[in-house]
Amino acid sequence: MRKSTVLRGKGTYPVWNEKFKLKAEFPSENDDYKIVLKVYDEDRLTEDDFIGTTSIYVEDLLALGVEKGSYELHRAIYRVVLEDGTYCGELQVGLKFTKVEGDINEEDLGGWKESQE
Repeated sequence: MRKSTVLRGKGTYPVWNEKFKLKAEFPSENDDYKIVLKVYDEDRLTEDDFIGTTSIYVEDLLALGVEKGSYELHRAIYRVVLEDGTYCGELQVGLKFTKVEGDINEEDLGGWKESQE
């Protein structure tokens, strides 16, 4: 799980505009090529409210990135829904895959460090 934050007072129309580095293996043993984003409304005094989830399928992005060394999915709109399919809003997400050979510094992955500041 990776955590992101929203600027105070921007909760109605939040803009994250954050970059995350994630580790991906291609080809994968389980053929599960998707990124799942879960959206919560953070509450200080009570439990955070689950708003919804969206899945971004990235098999083609990974395949083309491995083949070409780098590949980008330009910003697109993804529906945020509850488990029963009820529409809750939208996220705009752009993705870029860059092939990296060798060791990866795990501390640079996920944006966790940046979102804790």
